[in-house]
Parts: sequence; structure tokens; C-alpha cells
Amino acid sequence: MADLESYDIIVFGHTAFDMFVIEQWDPESALTKEEQKKTLVRKWMKLGNIGRNPYLRKLDDFDWEIPEHVPQDLLTDNERRVNGQLGVSNGFWVRTWYGSEKAAASMSRSGGEATEAAQTETVSRATADADYRRLWRRAFFDDPDDPDEAFDDHRAWHRSFIFDDDPAAYGVIQRSADEDVAPTGSTPDFIVNVLMHCPDQLIGLSGGHDLSHVDEDHDQNLLVMIADRKACESGWVLQIGLNNRGEVLPGRVRSKASQTSTENANWQPEGIALSETTLLEDTEIYVHRGDGWASD
Repeated sequence: MADLESYDIIVFGHTAFDMFVIEQWDPESALTKEEQKKTLVRKWMKLGNIGRNPYLRKLDDFDWEIPEHVPQDLLTDNERRVNGQLGVSNGFWVRTWYGSEKAAASMSRSGGEATEAAQTETVSRATADADYRRLWRRAFFDDPDDPDEAFDDHRAWHRSFIFDDDPAAYGVIQRSADEDVAPTGSTPDFIVNVLMHCPDQLIGLSGGHDLSHVDEDHDQNLLVMIADRKACESGWVLQIGLNNRGEVLPGRVRSKASQTSTENANWQPEGIALSETTLLEDTEIYVHRGDGWASD
């Protein structure tokens, strides 16, 4: 994978989501710009690829007239370099575990507001950070014990698709390591917040003008690897698949942190879906044996 500077900035008006924004942006809305953006991203997700296809077609004959009220800065320049670039990634790495002390009470649960019980947990942010750093180094470095080894965008995930630095956007309080952060059929808020940075990535492997083959409900469109509480505490990274509407598909996989590159590579070139392991059963499967921190 190349550095960001090697990718051109895709100017506004050249992606399907841009077409959607031009059509849907409401200059009279009482929402803030960021709130309206999130609302549009949610609508964009619910369309599915068949519903998004007309906006792909608009790119063929767009007349370049952008109304003055439509903001063209909803994505940063660096986000516009990689948004929709499946050659960079068609998956995400997301950290959802930041501890559960009271300072983390602003974090939302996957299905809504945090409960009082969840807010009284006492795992500190410092402890969660230390656990995550261990997971991070095991997942992304050849020698996790070498402090001088630099992060390599060529190894696994491009850093543009690693979301691990914002507990308000991505954090989910878990009262135990077994609590589910991404229930089947749901669209967790952290997924919406991720896609606010790269909405065209949702078009995924099944995007394009001929969508007659698409199964909107069951086809895996994106892979998400999640550093949840269990991953950070035991080294077992959670993998989930998203369909074309950003909904969590049945079945999830746990893999050793050291196998992150391999597991990601299995999905990237061929689009090998998790369902080939889980058979779409609503279950969690460990694809390796032994200790989650082990290197083999």
C-alpha cells in the first residue's frame, strides 16, 4: 500500500456520495453541519447498493453545477484521497474498548445510551490503553517487542482505515469481555461514525452498475476487525462482516492478533466472506487454537 501522498485528492463531485449530498443537503435544516452529515450517512447506508446505484450513474453525466449551499468540505483532503478506494482497503480496524471508568461515561453502547451499571465499571483508561498497545503491536508489527520498529502501511491495514483514537465516536462500554459490541442485524453507532470518514467505501466489492447478482441481506460487503474488550485483554481479535446497508451479518470470527495480516489478506483480494467459516450461523468461532497472544 502506498503513502497517502501518492493518491490523488478526489475533488468534490466525483463520488457517488457527493451526488447524494448534492441532492439531499438541506440548507434550512436546524441540524449542525456535522449532525446533518451523520444523518445523510445513515440514509446512505440504508439505501443499500441497489439504492445507491443511481448516484453512481449520475457520475457519468454530472453537469458540474454544485449549488452554493452544498458544503464541499464534509471530508478532509486526506479522506478524499482514499474514500472509495478499494485498492487501499475494503475493511476497517476499529478500537471500541477504552476502559469503563466514569470518564468514559460519554461513550455510547452499541444499541443506545450507556446504563448506570455500565458507568460504574472501574477499568481505567490507562489500563485499557496499555492492553490495546499490546494488541496493536502484536497485530501490526513483525517484532512486537521492538520499540524501534516503525508502523508499515504495507503490512496489513492502511492507517487511513484504522480507527482507534476517539472513544466518543468508537467506544463501547462493556461490563464483561463477553458482552457483544456488534449484535447481529444491528448497525452499531461506531460503524456509522467510521463511515462518516469514507462513505463511498460502503459500495464495497459488489459495487458497480450491474447489481443484479447482489443479495442485499446476506452478501458481505466489508470486513471489520474490532479491538473490543476481549481482544485487548486476551489477544483474540473480533471479525464481523457488514452487508450493503452496514448491518452486522450473522456469525463472527475470533483470530489471534498475530494473524491480523493473514486474516485481512484472506478477505482483500478474493472477498472470501466470513460466512465460509461461520456458514451464516449466529455464532462466534475461534479459528485458531491456543493463546490469543501466541505468534503462531
